Amino acid sequence: MLNRIFVLALFSGLLSACSPKVSTEQFLVEQLISPCVRITHGDDGGSGTVISSSPDRGTWVLTAAHVVSACVDDGVTVDLFTYDEAGHVVDRISIHACIEAISEDEDLAILIMEYVPGASAAPIYQGSLHLFQEVYAVGCPMLLDPMSTKGHIIALDVHGGPIDKPFAGSSSDIYPGNSGGALMVEDGGVWYIAGVMSWWKRVTYLGYYSPPERVRAFLEAHS
Repeated sequence: MLNRIFVLALFSGLLSACSPKVSTEQFLVEQLISPCVRITHGDDGGSGTVISSSPDRGTWVLTAAHVVSACVDDGVTVDLFTYDEAGHVVDRISIHACIEAISEDEDLAILIMEYVPGASAAPIYQGSLHLFQEVYAVGCPMLLDPMSTKGHIIALDVHGGPIDKPFAGSSSDIYPGNSGGALMVEDGGVWYIAGVMSWWKRVTYLGYYSPPERVRAFLEAHS
């Protein structure tokens, strides 16, 4: 019996040794940063996150309504990025996107563009946020290339934003250009979109996000 256990353990170790290794940095780049896109129209813009990409439906991006509300008729430019294993940008492409759905009452919008092969898509969180939960804010601050900042959930029902609905608050530092970017949470080894950046406090750099329940309801109604 012991010999059998030893053989199984040795075989398992050999399989692990032969499996390709993915560093923590590479894993986080793939799951956190790669789905993030930059959205621009003239000198203005913000951030978004790829939520779906397939040849038959094209590539879909989730963002905030106020990022694209001035471009409902003309559409926007979306920049998608490719990274090496260390997280350096090695390529970027710019594609015109149309506004598929928009709700200024929810400050949420969906963009659709031609299919982008290899585009990384982030899944939507099916749970609820809770205080002290670890999160990452991912976006394009100052319209630079995508970046992430680590923080925690500090509030669940914040009022006083652009719409009369509660928002979730995060301690992750954010800046102009983060609007429309994702609040990412980890569950079972996978990082999910748990909110969309809507507004912020300029002095404190705290961000406030449409919570996952409203994000899910919006996507179910429009996708």
